[in-house]
Amino acid sequence: MSDEEQNEGGDVAEATAQGGEDNSLLQTLMAEIEKLKNENKHTKQALSAVTVSQGEASTSSKNAPSSPAQTPQVVYVFRERKIQKFSGSRKADEDTVENFVDNVKSLISARKMTQIEQTDFVLSLLESSAKEEVKLRPTAE
Repeated sequence: MSDEEQNEGGDVAEATAQGGEDNSLLQTLMAEIEKLKNENKHTKQALSAVTVSQGEASTSSKNAPSSPAQTPQVVYVFRERKIQKFSGSRKADEDTVENFVDNVKSLISARKMTQIEQTDFVLSLLESSAKEEVKLRPTAE
């Protein structure tokens, strides 16, 4: 037998070995697919059972006295620096009125506050004479 014939025989043996490996890989993949199908079937059954129990709960809750379904949501707005309280006196570390007003306006717009919340918030940031000045002003201003 020549070297060429031996090489051809070796190639056939290699192809047969690869074919066997491919078949075992195919069988492994098919078994894995069947396993996943079964898991999917069980998951769907569990989901439908949960959906049915939720449907029963919502039906029973319709018969129960109504309660508010919405819960209040809290939104935290992070800021780089805390707004200092404003007193109106010229301290070295205190912002000017213009800076204070700009900071408060930007914070209020970011928080989307109601008018009452805005008033309480601004009053909480004022001290001494500045707070008195705002409180004693007529409501028309």
